[in-house]
Amino acid sequence: MTFKLMPKNPNVDLDKVELEIKSKIKINSIEREPLAFGLNSLKIVAVVDEIDGASDEAELKLNKIEGIGSVEVISATRDI
Repeated sequence: MTFKLMPKNPNVDLDKVELEIKSKIKINSIEREPLAFGLNSLKIVAVVDEIDGASDEAELKLNKIEGIGSVEVISATRDI
């Protein structure tokens, strides 16, 4: 699954956020995407089990990270 995480403000320590993300879910990649006025979003590609509720659980874990304002699922694909 690919998630887009928006920080609450430009002062959020994204290095700290990335470490916390890696401790909560299995990550394939994390990219920073510049938006405007020094604000960056995080684009995360994560491995999520194909069981009911697993994607919702991953999204909930990401939403609970301090400094994150919103989490959006960008895409979901199957690993074959």
